[in-house]
Amino acid sequence: MSNNSTYRHRPYTYFIKWSTLQVSYYGCRYARNCDPTDLWVDYFTSSKRVAAVRREHGEPDIIQVRKVFDTPAQCTDWEARVLLRLRVGAKNAAYLNLRPGNKSWNNTGIDFTAAGKKRRGFGVAKLATTGERLGRVSTDDPRWLTGEIVGATAGYVTGSSAVRNAAISTALKGKPKSPEHREKMRLVHEQHKGMVQALDTRTGTIVKISRTLFENDPLYEGATAKLRRYYEPATGNMVSAYKRDPRLTTGELVDPEKFGKVGGPAVCCLCCKREHYMAHFNRHLTNNYKKPTG
Repeated sequence: MSNNSTYRHRPYTYFIKWSTLQVSYYGCRYARNCDPTDLWVDYFTSSKRVAAVRREHGEPDIIQVRKVFDTPAQCTDWEARVLLRLRVGAKNAAYLNLRPGNKSWNNTGIDFTAAGKKRRGFGVAKLATTGERLGRVSTDDPRWLTGEIVGATAGYVTGSSAVRNAAISTALKGKPKSPEHREKMRLVHEQHKGMVQALDTRTGTIVKISRTLFENDPLYEGATAKLRRYYEPATGNMVSAYKRDPRLTTGELVDPEKFGKVGGPAVCCLCCKREHYMAHFNRHLTNNYKKPTG
């Protein structure tokens, strides 16, 4: 096997053994810029069990590079095949490998910072039956597979904001409030006391104003107010306006519905002394009071 170190990033598999202990380990290395010459010079495996044996019994007497590859995927695939053939595992005392490898164990690009290590291998869990939160639980815990524990957010309602707000309100009921919290609530209440939401008919926007201003200024309508149709006697047309429009009090606009039907206000005929709807009044005069001819 060539030890030419000019060829960088050469993934490889290796074998180490303590002959006196009859204990071995088979692994692979595919880190960036790795090279077979690194083995037992800069790299001493990532296994904690190997590190423990080294501390207690010293260095292995057999250190071998078994195979060199072009890509990390080829390296991890070969390692998995060898470990399966060797039947390594917790019941095989001859090997320090805890379990057979997997060709998907390529962790290139994984975050190995302290924060990344905390995120890997643990999940925040709760009991599936009672919902009791258990905090961070190892992903190796068999209760994940049996369904005894589930993710902490499993079953959470993620519907509309109204549903979420109702859930928050229920959770906060009976929870004691600090004096600072109560003081903030009082200030907010005082700030909004006597205020109402209204529609500014000049801009068409919803504003918050005092109740006194709302009651005395006809230019403000209720926040849900809508335009309605009114009769304008001066022009004989139907126009759109809000029900608090000041022209309704001056007679410039007339609500046609107060006469029983839409179609204009009723007017009294001086001849028959009866009320007729404006829409029909001209026809009434034409049909009943024609000017004499000849």
